[in-house]
Formats: sequence, structure tokens, C-alpha cells
Amino acid sequence: MAKSAKLVVGKKKLVDGKKETPRDRILSAAEELFASKGVHGAPLREIARKAGTNVNLISYYFAEKEELYFAVVEARATLLHDARSIALDALEERHSPEPVPVAELIRAFVQPYFELRARNPLGWDRWLQLLTREAGTELFSKVMAHHLSISLRRFLNSLHRAIPKADRMDLLYVLDLTQRATVLGPRWDVSGLVPEESSDHPLSEGAEDRVVRTMTAAALSFSAET
Repeated sequence: MAKSAKLVVGKKKLVDGKKETPRDRILSAAEELFASKGVHGAPLREIARKAGTNVNLISYYFAEKEELYFAVVEARATLLHDARSIALDALEERHSPEPVPVAELIRAFVQPYFELRARNPLGWDRWLQLLTREAGTELFSKVMAHHLSISLRRFLNSLHRAIPKADRMDLLYVLDLTQRATVLGPRWDVSGLVPEESSDHPLSEGAEDRVVRTMTAAALSFSAET
């Protein structure tokens, strides 16, 4: 799996064991500003200033701002896709020739995000922010189709193999809800809604297990036998 961590040695950041490049700094600055201001609210000049470079260098690497946004999304989407693929490969090999049990499929879909976010909460929260800011736009649809749908299709195929009598669209709906619940899980806070229920046991605690149990039950509910 690709390495995402930026290692700090003295005052120099290393990416994958190498000194951080101007392109790395541009991506880091763009991620932060796209998250806080959105694609259209973050001027290239401000991104350049935060990255310690100039607009011309940004244009050298990225022909337009949309291309820069795609690159920012891709950096973490690739990590998530790779981690999910590795988990699914291992499960399919272990259970072959039988289908992978539903609960294990859901866990393999959910767990990589929780593990990646645990290592860098701020970075992943920014990534989620910059995605949700563009939700409903053509740009968001392009990003989702290009970067996040590949592993979704693989999991859909495996899930349908595990529950062959279920409608694929129903299972796709379950996976979509699972994705949404997964990214929300570590940041879940209902203290303002039902404080008496959540003060001692915030939903963010045990969120991964809660998402797996809930979405496994949802998937199985579409089986003809239940």
C-alpha cells in the first residue's frame, strides 16, 4: 500500500522518505484551503502564498484549478482504494471458492478509512471537507466517478456474490450508506440532540463496530431468506 505519512526530520518534511517538493507543498496548501473555502473560494495566489511558491509554478504542474483539485482528492483516494483492495484480496483468497461473509466484507470496506484517519485526523477531515463542499456539483460527480467508484464496484460484486438473491441496486444503496456512515463515524456528535443519552458514551467511541453491525444488518435485510 502506498505510504501517506509525512515524516518530520528536524524542520524538514519528508514524503515517502524524500524531501518535500514544491508540488507536495502546493497539494498540501490546496487541500487546506479547498477544505476551508471551497474550490472557487480559494484563489491560486493564496494557495501559492501558503505553499511558499508562486502562481506560475502552480500553473506549471496543474493546467487549471480543477486539475489541482483532482490531484488533491487523488492523493488520499488512492490510499483508501489501495487499502480496501488489499483487504478484499486477502478475504477472497482466504474464503475461496466460497463467498466472503457479509460482515467481513463490510469490515474490509469500513476499516481502512478508520485506520488511515487515526494516523492523520486533520488531513483526512480536510479531505472530507473539500469533498462535501462540492457535493452536488459536476466537479464532485467527476471526482467520485474517477477516484472512488472503482473499489465500490469490487465490493458490490463481492457483496452480491454473498447475497445473490438481493437486488444489486439495493446492495449499492447499502454500500453508499456505509461510505457515508464511515466518514461520519469518527466525527459523530449527537450531544446537542440527546445529551442525556450521549454524555457518557459518545457515538464516536466504537464507531467502526457500530457501522459494521448496522450496515451488515442492512445488507442482509435484502436477502430473500430474511
